[in-house]
Amino acid sequence: MHWYDTNGNPQYEIKRKDGRMRATTLRDARKYGWVPSVTTVMDIVSKPGLEVWKVNKAIESALTVTRLVTETDAELSKRILAHSKQESEQAAKRGVRIHNDLESFFRKGCVHSAVEGTFEADIKNICDATKAVLDVNCGEQDWVPEKSFCHKELGYGGKVDLYSNEWVIDFKTKDSIEDKKQLAYDAMAHQLVGYERGLPRYHSDTHWSGSLRRIANVFISADNPGHVVFHEWPQDKQELYWNVFTSALDLWKHMKNYRPEEFNNEGN
Repeated sequence: MHWYDTNGNPQYEIKRKDGRMRATTLRDARKYGWVPSVTTVMDIVSKPGLEVWKVNKAIESALTVTRLVTETDAELSKRILAHSKQESEQAAKRGVRIHNDLESFFRKGCVHSAVEGTFEADIKNICDATKAVLDVNCGEQDWVPEKSFCHKELGYGGKVDLYSNEWVIDFKTKDSIEDKKQLAYDAMAHQLVGYERGLPRYHSDTHWSGSLRRIANVFISADNPGHVVFHEWPQDKQELYWNVFTSALDLWKHMKNYRPEEFNNEGN
């Protein structure tokens, strides 16, 4: 789970009594009035596609892992599950690295000479291809990377990969991007519209009112650096996406019995 304070600052970890850091919990959030992230909210909704993927990975691992002579069923099952998680963990780490490099790239104003020699060849290809796709589909923009926020009135927050006065962009890294394989799913649009309504309107402190930014995912191949796909979500469906997100947000609050907007409005 990811949490944000009322100023939009990430509060992913908290200091323990012994001085070490640990992951922030719902109990901590209740104490300080921190709000859940968009992705934390959306985790309350079932994702059948993801569950099928996990099952398939477990089956693949079961066919791959060799049973040891003295191994019990429980021990074998534990090794199979650990093996099935390795690929997703490696993919997650690679995704974080690519996101971090893209943040660095866009903070430097997308000037290639400023990053020449500091990026590995594959990362530079990814950054150049991502910028090229954005230039073609979005035109010239004053991009702001990795912007965090808090929507105090509704009690949620988040951090968006890239946004401008006209667009909200979320990067999705994939092992590979096949031409006929489905990449975009409605849950991604629900996530994006949560960002769109929560972000400052024009690089100011004012929340959403008036015209909507356009929302899009950029799918980035990790195995084939330079292969990038742009997917814009229909602007005339944003209200539908927003209704789904706010329904998930309300469900999350009921399930957790926690409404951070009430905590913060009371001035605690």
